[in-house]
Amino acid sequence: MELHHPASARRPAGAAGSRAHPRTAHTFDTALVTHSALTGITRQALDRLVAELRDMIDAMPPEQRPRHRKLAVENIIWAAVLDQRGLPASLLAHLFHIGENQMRTLIKQARPLLQRHGHYSEPLPVRLMDPAELARYVMNATSGTS
Repeated sequence: MELHHPASARRPAGAAGSRAHPRTAHTFDTALVTHSALTGITRQALDRLVAELRDMIDAMPPEQRPRHRKLAVENIIWAAVLDQRGLPASLLAHLFHIGENQMRTLIKQARPLLQRHGHYSEPLPVRLMDPAELARYVMNATSGTS
């Protein structure tokens, strides 16, 4: 009779912190998640959109604002734009280093702000499901315009 539990044996009790949730593994930089091949708009247009939506968010009562302790307002808006383009919440959660349910909640809160602003994005012409596909898509889009 074997009662070996390797997963629990590797996790010391009370050892939470950055080692328990590595934030630097498989990360992407801002240039990738804001690339025009993914957002469908130029970086300048995205910056204008962020500024205008930030004003809308600042005018909201604090309890109604989309927010997350690990994400800036810009990140939330970028995620909402990428959601409009068809990236799945699971991939967005990975890119922004938060839980998938947290990402779904943020998108649900931010989506109406994009609609109220009048921002609608065409879906991406491909379905991107994982970080490697996303990186290949951006690299191909970039090399195709050179």
